Amino acid sequence: TNAPFWSLGYECIYYFFYGFVFYLRGWTRVILCFALAVAIGPQVLFLFPIWLLGCWIYDLYVLCQKKRYVSVVLVSALLWLVVSGVLLTMGYNFPLGPASIFQFIKHLPNPLELLGQSHLRSNMFAVAVGILSAVLLFVSLLAMNLLKISRSNRWVRGFRSVANGTFTIYLMHFPFLLLL
Repeated sequence: TNAPFWSLGYECIYYFFYGFVFYLRGWTRVILCFALAVAIGPQVLFLFPIWLLGCWIYDLYVLCQKKRYVSVVLVSALLWLVVSGVLLTMGYNFPLGPASIFQFIKHLPNPLELLGQSHLRSNMFAVAVGILSAVLLFVSLLAMNLLKISRSNRWVRGFRSVANGTFTIYLMHFPFLLLL
């Protein structure tokens, strides 16, 4: 009954893929990745690109740090979000706005259904949420760089203390609610 734990089985497999791709070479890499893909099946493999998107967003963030593109990318992303948000509140659906992109992705046919597979958590809604979350995460990371706060600030220490427990809270919130 603990819904947050379902993703751990998926994530563990994704880390194996990541290790195989980045640390192995030649046919060993190809054979192990193929064998793992066959072993886990289409359900788990379906959401792997969303997990990789998170890795790519972090790599892009690091690249932007090194190239000093932070301001340009941040201003562009924020402008895109503001313009599409304003148009959406005025009743217009900006064709390239987050809401339009989300709806478009969400309504794409699910490849698992086309293959006759059940899709459970592996659906296009999850893909749409993953893509939108990745964009918002990227913008948030860039925006946080503009804040200049000393690590010794008491607020920073307090937030770090709370943040250290967030994964545990994420995993245990449902059992605690059931207990209550």
